[in-house]
Amino acid sequence: ITAFTWPSTEDGGESSTEAKPPRAIAPHEQLHGEREVTSNMQPRLNDGSSTTGFHPVVRIETSDSYGCTATAISDDTLVTAVHCLKSGDTVRDWIKVRVAHGDNSGAEGKYSSHFIFSEDLYDNYYVKDSNNGSSYYARDIAFVKFGEGTFDAYYSLGSTVSNGDLNGDAVTLVGFGENDTKHYGAETVTYVAAISNTDYRYAETDNGNGTTNVEKGDSGGPMLRASGNSYEVVGVLYG
Repeated sequence: ITAFTWPSTEDGGESSTEAKPPRAIAPHEQLHGEREVTSNMQPRLNDGSSTTGFHPVVRIETSDSYGCTATAISDDTLVTAVHCLKSGDTVRDWIKVRVAHGDNSGAEGKYSSHFIFSEDLYDNYYVKDSNNGSSYYARDIAFVKFGEGTFDAYYSLGSTVSNGDLNGDAVTLVGFGENDTKHYGAETVTYVAAISNTDYRYAETDNGNGTTNVEKGDSGGPMLRASGNSYEVVGVLYG
């Protein structure tokens, strides 16, 4: 499964040895305005290739040493997962950019406590996976604001007006997992579901080799779709 997904636990901190497809949350029409982003620690991209590319994708660390992945979408904004920024009703004090590569290396060590996300993440809108089994948070996308000019490299946000805009698409998932090494993997979107009464969509991907492809710390990372000679963000990993 591809796109962004997260486990159905409040702190998103548990990992599993059971092979699970990656999942993603994607906004319905466009990625403008307030949306939640998710970043969590689950088995991700452990079959992917290591890289220092994808410069907009950075590793973040929270005030309580929780690790996630995030993506620059402007010179002062990251998108990630809500559950990377809060646990239950407790919002973490701050995040910092722990690892950044290339054009964004100057952002390492920068802090922010300016979060934009849905406060009712744990109360509303659960979505079932393609087998009608596990439930996942449906509003797990968040934004983090930094000072102007913090990020020199960033991706634009893509549109997903209908389920068909994602289903069958080739995408790339990027995440740091449980350490400071960035990984990426090519996947295909195999399932997309609209989330009732919201502007969000849930997507699953498959890498075609039956290998578990996500891992703790990939949460909040991007699901990328090719756009010209670059990429656009069409989902956030929900592990």
